[in-house]
Amino acid sequence: MLVHPSASSEKPRVSIVIPNWNGMPFVKNCIRSAAEQIYAPPFEIIFVDNGNSRDGSREHVEQNYPQVQVVRLPVNRKYTGGLNAGIAQSRGEFILTVGNDNVLDKDLLRRLMEVIEKDEQIGCVGAQACDPGTQAAQIKNRKMYTLNILLQNTYLEMPAYWTQEPCELFYIDTNVALFRRSAAGPGPFDEEYHFYYDEITFTWLFRLRGYKNVHVPAALTQHLSNATISRESQFNRYFAYHKNRLMAMFTFYQISTLLKLFPLLLLHEIAFLFWPGGLRTKYRQFLPKLAGYLWLLTHPRVLMRKRNHVQTQRQVPDRNYCIYMSCQTTSSRNALSRRIGQIVHAYLRMAGLPTVEDHFNSGKNLKLENLRLSPIARR
Repeated sequence: MLVHPSASSEKPRVSIVIPNWNGMPFVKNCIRSAAEQIYAPPFEIIFVDNGNSRDGSREHVEQNYPQVQVVRLPVNRKYTGGLNAGIAQSRGEFILTVGNDNVLDKDLLRRLMEVIEKDEQIGCVGAQACDPGTQAAQIKNRKMYTLNILLQNTYLEMPAYWTQEPCELFYIDTNVALFRRSAAGPGPFDEEYHFYYDEITFTWLFRLRGYKNVHVPAALTQHLSNATISRESQFNRYFAYHKNRLMAMFTFYQISTLLKLFPLLLLHEIAFLFWPGGLRTKYRQFLPKLAGYLWLLTHPRVLMRKRNHVQTQRQVPDRNYCIYMSCQTTSSRNALSRRIGQIVHAYLRMAGLPTVEDHFNSGKNLKLENLRLSPIARR
């Protein structure tokens, strides 16, 4: 039940926060789908106008949805800043973050709440994103993006239950994610990560604090992927990707883990320069990647401040969640790449950093019910 902002006597259980900046092509369907959620306990919607939108999107919400609280920001604080501003005004015990280019299924909130309320150790749950017009019965894709040990996206083949039951993952995409306010800590989003790695660093902190991140395939959102980030220049996108990836590595990993990963990072960067093929990609990314390294070298105080902030929250060692990451640092398109992947896998096992390949898809006669990545319902 959506409550009006003035209903101070009725505290919402969930706060839905939607950042927006000139998102009129998406806002109409997004805000409608959020307002029509089938969820009995009271919930509120906070619409953050990120830097005085000039396309009429804020006016549309104000005129058609008086029960939605509108927060106006004088400057565009990007996605993470917009979320922080909305969360600061929210009252719910649980927060649902929603990118403005989503159309939520009517029972998405109910399905996410059913899972997170089952276990107090679940800090964050995420929805299944799909293309516009996709129905639940059509979700059969068993491939999933996760991170490899160098914090790059990797495509993995998942077990059959991936499309059927809630599963524990390393991180959750905060494009649509529900989390406990009490588990998130102050902030809670680091606004240095304007885009790229904002969701990874945010949900990685849940892992550091000992909480679980769970994917809920039955909670569907139709997502017009990268509709907002595509407005950024190509250089800015690549720069943010490389800078944020390196910043996350050097602030989140333990020193002992960084020492183990340094040879892999060095070899990976050498391979980027000298590996045959991919010249167009190298040409596009060389300068942004170089700029990312230069940023890190010229901002040591920022890195140390962020690292101290992250590490003081640590409750578990890296090896406890590296098993949700992949060892695949190269593609498997040819025999050489596959051989390198096998060497990297063996090195990580020797270094005491088991990865997801040690638990499934390895042909080692592992029983599904014994895997730590099995559905939480089976534990």
